[in-house]
Amino acid sequence: MAKKLRSILLHIMQDCAEKLEEIEVCCEEEFRLERCKEIFHHMALIDAKYKKKMEQRLKIEAIEHSRMKNMARLKLLSKKEECFLEVVKSAKDSLKTGLDPNSHNYKTLLKKLILQGLCKLCETSVKIRCRGKDKQAVTDVMNQACVEFEALSKIKTTLKIDKKTSLPDNSYGGVIMVTENNKIMLNNSLGWKLEDVGRKMLPEMCKTLYNPEHDEEELYMQSMPLTTKKIFYSGKLHK
Repeated sequence: MAKKLRSILLHIMQDCAEKLEEIEVCCEEEFRLERCKEIFHHMALIDAKYKKKMEQRLKIEAIEHSRMKNMARLKLLSKKEECFLEVVKSAKDSLKTGLDPNSHNYKTLLKKLILQGLCKLCETSVKIRCRGKDKQAVTDVMNQACVEFEALSKIKTTLKIDKKTSLPDNSYGGVIMVTENNKIMLNNSLGWKLEDVGRKMLPEMCKTLYNPEHDEEELYMQSMPLTTKKIFYSGKLHK
């Protein structure tokens, strides 16, 4: 009986040992799976965190890149505007020194300016404002301008020099024409004409002053700090 009980007990102990081993193996497998799951989960969290930081960094760099590019473009436009104004000023200075108020060419120019103003105003009475030293030249040509205007438009007009207001003596010449009631004024002064022509010819002037084939991006890159250039050329700011 004792031998039988001992045999049963050994069988039970062996069965318990096998069950215990199965439980340990199962627990070890579950632990390994859970550990891998947690590791991958936290790795994904870390990747997402650094991906977000990288996106924020790239966004900041892109904004800074855009800001610096706009600043460089504004600086370039400012320099172009300075060059344009310098060219216009040089032309004005040449105009001031190159025109003799008593010359035939200047009188012809005044007549054409007056005739152009009359065609634009189409008024029967117009006052002319000019420099003091141009009054005699204007007086000499305004009657002829009236005759030519009447032949073109069939409108009889009267011209007179405005005695109350005149152009400054240091201006560039030409005329300003005003209706009798002072409601409409037409600026045909040479200074204004020169600026107007300059604005209209700005594309041609830019082609003459600047190389049209020069890469604007390279102009921008020349004005950027070295560290920003490295970031730009690394490709992070490209698509």
